[in-house]
Amino acid sequence: MDLSIIIPTYNVEDKIEECIKQINNQITEYTFEVILVDDGSTDNTVKTITKFLSKYVWLRVITQVNKKQAEARNTGLLNARGKYVCFIDSDDSINENYIQKMVDLIKDTDGQLGVCGIQKEWVNYSRDIQIENTSVFENADKKSRQKIIELFLNKNHEMDVGLWNKIFIRDLIEKNHVTFKNKNFFEDMLFVFEYLMVIDMNKISTCQEVLYTLIKRKQASTTTRYDVHMDELSDTFFEIVKAVVEKNFEVKDSLTNVLETLRVRLTIHKIHYHLLTDSTWNIDKTKKMVKMNIKLNQIFRYNLDKKYFVSCIMLILVPQLYSKLYIKRTE
Repeated sequence: MDLSIIIPTYNVEDKIEECIKQINNQITEYTFEVILVDDGSTDNTVKTITKFLSKYVWLRVITQVNKKQAEARNTGLLNARGKYVCFIDSDDSINENYIQKMVDLIKDTDGQLGVCGIQKEWVNYSRDIQIENTSVFENADKKSRQKIIELFLNKNHEMDVGLWNKIFIRDLIEKNHVTFKNKNFFEDMLFVFEYLMVIDMNKISTCQEVLYTLIKRKQASTTTRYDVHMDELSDTFFEIVKAVVEKNFEVKDSLTNVLETLRVRLTIHKIHYHLLTDSTWNIDKTKKMVKMNIKLNQIFRYNLDKKYFVSCIMLILVPQLYSKLYIKRTE
């Protein structure tokens, strides 16, 4: 079998039928299977899926108690049979040539990772559509391993760290025990990062064609729920990345700056999370977190993108204004 597509599902009874139909409409010469891993849905998701099992021989369903998306994907990997693996989210959308072109991308170039362009569509935000099709992985055959990792950690866009626009080699995942870790905090990015460390990074193939549409929604039931463990998970993510970098590279000034830049970006992410979800959060807590992690005399040394650089300056000089503007921007 050429390809296994792993799709975690949870309470998507209103979306899963369209997802299955999009896969059935694929135009491809490749053999594939779709593994739907239901993560303890409490609605009619599994019942809806079951209607299609006798109709589509390529469709499989696995049910488990609720363990969150990362573990659902791990379950899918354990049951996958394809030479290659892709991951799709059940509420997103794929081009009718997604399977054909993703397998072509990695197979025709003898690649070890394939990356395509994405479209981000906001269905209930003020913004509409945004295309990302220029990746930090472009021209990987002309870059050093260290340079690729530096770009991946500090200059990434969503298309670089996400799973859904990538095709992986299952054998490399299994032999190197690459799994989803750190619960549901940046588990996509961590999986891609650890996969990068076990492949020949000069064999990354990219195409700018948009084959995957990422649907962005405001979902009050999930995004506004505060998780007291989030700061700890953020710190764990950083420590895992730091340990892997130190194990695989001789850490000198450039990589030290890369790690510090990543830490600063994670600090900003923490502040954003608290501002949107933590009812006990206040300006004093923001100031304390900034003081502990972001130093004015240091941020000029780091390779921060403009938006992070501006965020740092504002958080140091006018944290209250920054907080108000950020909350307003997300409304």
